[in-house]
Amino acid sequence: MLCLFWTIVGVLVEDLILNLKSIVRWALLKLKIRHFGAKWLIQNKIADPERIGVYGWSYGGYVSLLCLMKYPEFFKVAVSGAPVTSWDGYDTHYTERYMGTPATNPNGYSTGDVRQYFSGMKGKLLLIHGLLDENVHFRHSARLKNFPFIESEKDHEILLFPNERHIPKKTIR
Repeated sequence: MLCLFWTIVGVLVEDLILNLKSIVRWALLKLKIRHFGAKWLIQNKIADPERIGVYGWSYGGYVSLLCLMKYPEFFKVAVSGAPVTSWDGYDTHYTERYMGTPATNPNGYSTGDVRQYFSGMKGKLLLIHGLLDENVHFRHSARLKNFPFIESEKDHEILLFPNERHIPKKTIR
């Protein structure tokens, strides 16, 4: 537990130094807590190190992408639903409230963009998005899909719901 405490302190200090603001800071904190948890499960022989996955939707989808890309030695698979992939493309009222603008906080926006961590991804990814999503617009997943996956050998699948919004309601048969 002391290790977890210092992880949290480290994230908060990093935030002060880098001026990342709330959204990215909390993502980094959640990421480090998941990393700590996966490491603890492996060290205590509770989890198979080759079978650890992470799942998240919306902001959680963003964090699950970061887990897969920043800690590939621990996370072997991720399911990422309707993820924010770059904060400059999300709801400006919400984002700018916590992060300022890209002009006033370029480091925060740069650090918060998952695409810069793509090269670290080694595991499998299932990317899910509703095409009518009014919260996290589909362009976030499209940016990710078009940016690195097209020309890579990364193991991924994308599941699109043409007539669904932020959280698909229909079941797959």
